[in-house]
Amino acid sequence: MWAIWYAKINTMGPWLDKDEAERLRSPAWRYHFDDFTAGISMAAVQQHLSREGFRMRCYGNLRPDEKIDPKVTHACWTIANNAHGIPSRAIFFAFGKDGLRYIRMDFPREQWPAVREWIQGQEGMPAGTFGSDQSGNPVLGRRGATGLVWTADPGSTGWAMVLWQPRTQVMKESCLTDRFTLPQRKMLCMDWPAPPPSTRFTER
Repeated sequence: MWAIWYAKINTMGPWLDKDEAERLRSPAWRYHFDDFTAGISMAAVQQHLSREGFRMRCYGNLRPDEKIDPKVTHACWTIANNAHGIPSRAIFFAFGKDGLRYIRMDFPREQWPAVREWIQGQEGMPAGTFGSDQSGNPVLGRRGATGLVWTADPGSTGWAMVLWQPRTQVMKESCLTDRFTLPQRKMLCMDWPAPPPSTRFTER
């Protein structure tokens, strides 16, 4: 999953002066991944974050290279000033007919140590590694209350990336594959407690 999305978005353009100007005037990102759950609609995310002052761009008719999987039909993205004190770049949301399917957060490459510390300090359990990225660095996973979070050392790439996938989606789709080790399968496919309802977004 990580390799697929990284390959698909690896052609994104450089960070421009206008992007940095937008970042400086944007609000800080104060949400946690556990504030999001599977099934939240694009309209709910768009409306909620727009009220918070984020400039939301949402669109459909996605090209194949814009989809992490064939079930993705729409996407939104925005720019935050920082995420929990870490200067950030773009934040992406991918949606399907079943609602929210993925969140991706990008950070400047030099922020990787802070990003790693932030992810390791979140609620949940370390889930081990999930193969390697295009530079050979291990993809680190963490099981949260509402989803699985991946990240990896950016290595020679231009930015650090964090990817979130909802718990129910992991269990319904990824658990049917052989990509997990036996301990990961137990943690993610058998012993993952159901999360509490979202308190910030209205689900579909």
